[in-house]
Amino acid sequence: MLALALLLAACSSSSPVGVARVDPSAVHERLTRSALSARYLSTPSYNVLLEADLDELYQKEPEKALERLHDLAVSGSGGPRQLFAAAEASFLHAERTGKRQYFLAAALYAWAYLFPEDPSEAPSPFDPRFRLAANLYNRGLTSTLEGSKNGQVVVSAGTLDLPFGQLEVTFDDTQLTWQNRRMTAFAPIAEYRVFGLQAHYRVSGIGAPLAASLGTESEEVRPGDLLRAELTLPVTALLRSPRSRTALAWPPLEATLEVHAPDTTEAIEIAGRQVPLENEPTAVLAYSLNDSPIWQQEYLRFFQAMPYAHGEQSELYASVPHRRGLIPVVFVHGTASSFGRWSEMYNRLAADSRVRARYEFWFFSYDSGAPIIWSSMLLR
Repeated sequence: MLALALLLAACSSSSPVGVARVDPSAVHERLTRSALSARYLSTPSYNVLLEADLDELYQKEPEKALERLHDLAVSGSGGPRQLFAAAEASFLHAERTGKRQYFLAAALYAWAYLFPEDPSEAPSPFDPRFRLAANLYNRGLTSTLEGSKNGQVVVSAGTLDLPFGQLEVTFDDTQLTWQNRRMTAFAPIAEYRVFGLQAHYRVSGIGAPLAASLGTESEEVRPGDLLRAELTLPVTALLRSPRSRTALAWPPLEATLEVHAPDTTEAIEIAGRQVPLENEPTAVLAYSLNDSPIWQQEYLRFFQAMPYAHGEQSELYASVPHRRGLIPVVFVHGTASSFGRWSEMYNRLAADSRVRARYEFWFFSYDSGAPIIWSSMLLR
């Protein structure tokens, strides 16, 4: 009777395998969880670790697990699934330890996953790993280039350490010259929180979005150049690795570092296709206005207007170099104000590709305490 009762109890218990309905928010969390959003591996990467019997080893000795995962990913028995898992697992380990060589490894794995030499291994744009791999590349590259001094990004040639060797990076520093000006400092703009602007625009693509501070390349002033001397430019850094997945196992490991300005190109060719560059125009605009002296000068230039015909009374300048055929839109601020007050409208207009195709934006800055007829004459 006891044995029969136990048998009946076992038959009536819940199944060891089944499903249970969960809250929609839990569904969304499961679909989007990754090393970038929750500091946990995504389900596809965790599956790869399980299949390779590396899940427990990754928790106890992550670097040993990553070494074995690297051998699997770059070998003939590996493939895109293992390559993506190596990228995400390397990035997560770098986040936990701060070791930059694993950020670089994540970027190289992600690049090889996104742009394989074998067309049959190209990821589908409907695969969630496709956009996640691009973000892993962008964030991994940003953290690789980020120096220890004030969190600024270092753009130069050199030798970078990897967990499985070294990477020789070449860089043509003539790319740092833009419109007769020299890029002098770079900030990892995606790591800044924007405040004061309601709309936040960003362009999803490939590369590390940066804010470049510009200095003057020479003392000569270009005729018709309306660009301000203190200008911050949105640029994108790209580490181009021409080698395939299997080539990551064989030295020498080489790559080329590039810097692209969006006014010159918004997309580049990679593996025979046009790929948009990652860009953060709203964040760069807010960065350029952060702690700017223009805010303190608003009332100063109203109550202490400079004498007529002496000193700097007005300035007309553009946000990008003039292109023939585009219609200038001139922003003129009001009393006790500055061009910074136009930032919300400029942010929205400049983000519209249809508007940018026909118009360009100029700003007029002047002493608002002077007579209007005088200021209008200066503008004219």
